[in-house]
Amino acid sequence: MIWENSQMICDHANKLTIRSLGPWPEDTLRHAYSHANIRLTTTTAGFGGTRTWFLCSRCDRRCSILYDNPASGWVCRICASGHYASEVEAPIDRMYRRARKLRCRLGQHDPDMTFPFPGKPVGMHWSTYLRLRKEGLALEARLLDHMRRNLPALLRRRMIDQSLSMEAD
Repeated sequence: MIWENSQMICDHANKLTIRSLGPWPEDTLRHAYSHANIRLTTTTAGFGGTRTWFLCSRCDRRCSILYDNPASGWVCRICASGHYASEVEAPIDRMYRRARKLRCRLGQHDPDMTFPFPGKPVGMHWSTYLRLRKEGLALEARLLDHMRRNLPALLRRRMIDQSLSMEAD
């Protein structure tokens, strides 16, 4: 499991996904490495058929993903006290991720903000493109303003760190 600030980050944890298993004939699954028995249940799906779910070994909650918790085996995200990376990132990091995601949505494969803003993708309405462009440029302006305001403090901190490491040598 990947832990950050004493919180499990689900995006990087060992996990089992029910959708990757496909149909399973029995009501338990034995994990190959941990030899844990994982219980399964089914529900009826819309338009007929059934949907298979894992049952959390701690709370019996139905879930499609179980996480490997060394203390209690394969458990749901709630029992593992798991968080997604986006839940614990700083607001400025969230803003940066959103700006990169906008550029990707507009067809820029390398979401580097030093490149010119991407043009309108084929098939996208002009109104949608202009709205996304306006939002993206506003986000990038806020990010640049944040960097401009915080750069002197970051440089001072880096110079202090460098001088301390030189003194230690």
